Amino acid sequence: MKRLLPLAALLGLTLPAFAQNLDEFDLSLLDPAIQVHQGNHGVGRALSECDDFNRPNAPTLGPNWTDMVGTAEILNNMAHNTSGGNSWHLHNTASSPYANTVIEFDLDPNPNGTSRYSAAVIGYNPATGEDIYVKVQNQTGLAGYSNYGFYHGFNGGGYNGWGGFGSFGFQILGGHVRVSVNQNGDNVDLEIDENLDGVYDYIYSAPGLIASGLASQLGDGAGLGHWSDGTTDNWSLNGGCSGPPTPTLSVAGLVAGGTATISVSNCTPMGLVRHGYSVFGGGPVSTPYGDLLLSPPYHELPAIVCDGAGAGSLSAAVPAGTTGIMVWFHAFDLGSLTFTNGVNQTIG
Repeated sequence: MKRLLPLAALLGLTLPAFAQNLDEFDLSLLDPAIQVHQGNHGVGRALSECDDFNRPNAPTLGPNWTDMVGTAEILNNMAHNTSGGNSWHLHNTASSPYANTVIEFDLDPNPNGTSRYSAAVIGYNPATGEDIYVKVQNQTGLAGYSNYGFYHGFNGGGYNGWGGFGSFGFQILGGHVRVSVNQNGDNVDLEIDENLDGVYDYIYSAPGLIASGLASQLGDGAGLGHWSDGTTDNWSLNGGCSGPPTPTLSVAGLVAGGTATISVSNCTPMGLVRHGYSVFGGGPVSTPYGDLLLSPPYHELPAIVCDGAGAGSLSAAVPAGTTGIMVWFHAFDLGSLTFTNGVNQTIG
């Protein structure tokens, strides 16, 4: 369901005909007995894990990750390499013996044809420094990705006859990546669902892991790797966080003098979603449900009423003269008592 109203009080720029009474979020409604789900991040190590990277921009990936080589940041709700060169990052609580392990992630579409890669790291062993390092790479200058690699260690190439570097023979325009090792630990598959329809369009295999001698040097660590401005989203180990879709917030058309659309999905059918914005940052402000990703003073907009599918939207007029201002948005599904992802955008 869609509503129309102007964003009148943005940055104190008021338009008298469209004045709105935008109050701060009332956090008293957040019941302390219920916590927002943030994945399986316990003190020990888990056989399944996930990270959707849906949090405010930050110079690191956060406390669940260790930079093994190079650095990475959170940028626009994704993991983004900041090293310029190669980097890789170990998930601190993920643990899965390499055989029968599955790592999945989403590729950034790479519309500008940047030379980059994103990689799954399986079976890292700190004693030997070895792992399975499977990457999807671009080096043609065309949009998307042109090559793949079944490597070992830190981008170390094939190993004693196993794996190596190959070409797709065409450009793959992003999509969902699944890297898996079979049950007996001898074969590694790379599968890519290019159009995100749940069907893997391309499958590449690297058998012979045991005969190569690499298998005997592997452990149970898991992570991700990058090169150049490599960007990765929705990383998971062994199906971690693969439960029902979580409430999602998106903002489109944030242009000065235009009309922006604030949309939610995967929320409670026919329910209410409270949402707001800040021009002072993405928090966090601690609440019993998790972090509110808005820095005070933050302002609440009229609630979105969802349809029977748990989706809804609100259209808002963006004041003229606001180009270049960064705005942070966040929402809360009252039906499930769950925060959405945070969104931050610069007004165009």
